[in-house]
Amino acid sequence: MKLKEQAKDILAFCFRHCAPLRRLAVFGTAQAENDRLANLIRFFAVDRVVDVGANHGQFANDMRRAGFRGVILSFEPLRECYHYLRSVADGDPNWRIYGYALGNESGERSMNVADNGALSSSLLDEIDLDYGYGVRFVDCEDVKIKRFDDVFRELDLGSKCLFK
Repeated sequence: MKLKEQAKDILAFCFRHCAPLRRLAVFGTAQAENDRLANLIRFFAVDRVVDVGANHGQFANDMRRAGFRGVILSFEPLRECYHYLRSVADGDPNWRIYGYALGNESGERSMNVADNGALSSSLLDEIDLDYGYGVRFVDCEDVKIKRFDDVFRELDLGSKCLFK
């Protein structure tokens, strides 16, 4: 076996069996991706960012740190995350917080809440969340959902919008 193939096998083994390495790879990659995305936002002169599933505002904060000064519209249906997000965005007049999910149908549904700070919460009934982090659903919460088509006009998305 060639050295390159052996290295791939070793890395694959480590990522399958060493959760701390997987976490490092995921979070390191996420920051690099956010930096690249911020560069694209500047290049294309994006003036609005729609952050669906905003959680505690990590993505929006990354965009602010990268220099984005346009309008951010964050959607977070879980109560605890929504209230936390409102406190994080307080004082930023260009950051709007909405306490509902966006979907293809309006209504109310039960959302599965994950034990990792709601980072992996989902409207899906069954999903394999075991990324090696031991994530599992620990609660359910009824959340409001609005059809994107129904709220599109009131959002004032501008001419150059990024939908995350």
